[in-house]
Amino acid sequence: MGIVARQSIFSAFSLLIGFTIGAINQMVLVPYVFEEGWPREMYGLLQLTITLGIVFSQFLNFGSGPIAVRILPRFRSEGREKDLNFYLWVFPLVGMLILGVFFIAAGDWFIRILTDEVLMDASYLLLIIFLNSLFNTLFRSLNGYAVASFRNSLGSFFNEVYIRLVQIAGVVLFAMGKIDFHGLFMFYSISFASQFLFMFLLMRGNNLLAIKYPVNKEEFKELTGFGFYSVLDQGAGILVNRIDVLMIGALVGLSEVVYYQMAFFMITVITIPSRALSNVSSAVTSESMHKEDWTGIRKLFFSNGLIQTLVGGWIFILIWCNLDLVLMMLPPEFSVIRWPLFFLGVSKMFDLFTSINGLIIGFSPFFRYNFYFNILLLVITIIANLLLIPYYGITGAAIATAFSLLLYNLMKSIFLYRKYGIQPITIPGLLLLAALFISAIIGLAIPDFISVDMNLGLFQRTIPVLINIGIRTIIISGSLYAFVYLFGVNRSIREIVPEKFQRFL
Repeated sequence: MGIVARQSIFSAFSLLIGFTIGAINQMVLVPYVFEEGWPREMYGLLQLTITLGIVFSQFLNFGSGPIAVRILPRFRSEGREKDLNFYLWVFPLVGMLILGVFFIAAGDWFIRILTDEVLMDASYLLLIIFLNSLFNTLFRSLNGYAVASFRNSLGSFFNEVYIRLVQIAGVVLFAMGKIDFHGLFMFYSISFASQFLFMFLLMRGNNLLAIKYPVNKEEFKELTGFGFYSVLDQGAGILVNRIDVLMIGALVGLSEVVYYQMAFFMITVITIPSRALSNVSSAVTSESMHKEDWTGIRKLFFSNGLIQTLVGGWIFILIWCNLDLVLMMLPPEFSVIRWPLFFLGVSKMFDLFTSINGLIIGFSPFFRYNFYFNILLLVITIIANLLLIPYYGITGAAIATAFSLLLYNLMKSIFLYRKYGIQPITIPGLLLLAALFISAIIGLAIPDFISVDMNLGLFQRTIPVLINIGIRTIIISGSLYAFVYLFGVNRSIREIVPEKFQRFL
């Protein structure tokens, strides 16, 4: 089995475990531990601090992670891997210094812009946001080195499994009355700190601490320029994925953040195949670009697009067709997640179908265009959210995201086709979309086999709900498998999956 398949399977395994842990937290604990009203608003505020930590970490590492992925193949071939350490550590620390100065000068103003519902002391919130940003930034930089070293499964474990285990422990402690909201906010910050520390130790981080100032000024200028465009490129991408949460908090209310986060979490399972493939695909794409292996790049583009569309589409159908049953297990006010979930799911399918177009552009000589596309995407997303959120709430935010990502992926696909003749529309891909669509229609037509009495308690409803979900899942999965086989898509998939799985196709 090749390194892409092996590392992707390890990453997918971490993602699945992480999603299971997250499901327990987001769909079992959160709706009932943080009741409607002030507790749910406070939890929405906690989600905002986490979102800001992620957004700031992307901008303030100044591209250290992408620099590592792009340049390590060259440094490795020249025997000077240690020269990379300056970019890994100095760049992020400079970014955090800038954030600290900003918070000291304009922190109170920033908190007021963030939300009208200031439910906690502004100074404490700024401390939490700074700590979250600091440790997310350092972890992101270290993970870039891990990805470039083909050890992405390590980062996947810490980012998907470890962090969720620690944070679910914090929610349990809060539910038991062992900590209050101030303690819960700090507990989450400590979880990010420990995430970085443990990965640092496992990566033998002491070997990465020998910082050497770059002596090659031209190379330093090249990497700094790449890092600048990368941070704006990927930072804009991260901001687009999080801007809806920030704008919902500012325009609608903190409790709405919780509902939107529920829909967003449920739909993130669609991205498991792409997230499992993305880190190792980054390293492989970088290596292939270094070797100018366009045959390998085209094969990777085609295989990623087909596999992630199949698996992600199958998961999306299962979620949408079983959503009524899932809502039976949640408090009634969570029914508002239905249409946000649908439009977020559609937006994710755009991403999956267009494969690794952004990665290829990012590692090509045209990497600056990713930045231009992302800035345009950011502008469109902000305008769409400003227009739609006041009228349609969290559904408007999801529609804005879907519309923006459709235009974004269309622009990148056209650019990639014009420059390199690579585009996502293929006969197997279109046949796969047809198979997914027909399977979705079949799934929506399946009735519940066991009626669910909503007057019963939560645990009494669980068994009939799970039975109905299980039966519907089997029928949908069988239908999709049959159509994939009938349309001949299985023959294309057989060529790209590991040999041990080919007998199932």
